[in-house]
Amino acid sequence: TAHDNLAAAVLTEATSSVSASSNDTVLDTVSQTGTLGAKWFVIAYDGSGNRYACEIYAMHDGTTTADLTEYAILTIGTKLKLDFDVIANGTSMTLVVDNRDAAPVTIKTQRTTVSTATVDTTAVLS
Repeated sequence: TAHDNLAAAVLTEATSSVSASSNDTVLDTVSQTGTLGAKWFVIAYDGSGNRYACEIYAMHDGTTTADLTEYAILTIGTKLKLDFDVIANGTSMTLVVDNRDAAPVTIKTQRTTVSTATVDTTAVLS
């Protein structure tokens, strides 16, 4: 039902501490089975008033190929030097970040997934 499909899309939240000058820190992992992709809302902050927010949409092909787009970028203060990537291994797709800044950051994410199941939008729209 539409209710079941929407319940399955409930936001998943995570908080990660990312050290200064770190590479490939895992922020979140999604099973490739039953999903086509995921969308993350990301907010990062460094404790000095600098903030960075963006949305990331990523998809995979069921094997080891995945890609993302980062958009809707907002900054307050000095722009944090964060590089996001997704890694697929045929089983899961992982969102990672490289912190190219000299200061550690905290990153909060909220994720929704795009399921391979058909979503019945009739009940949602009526």
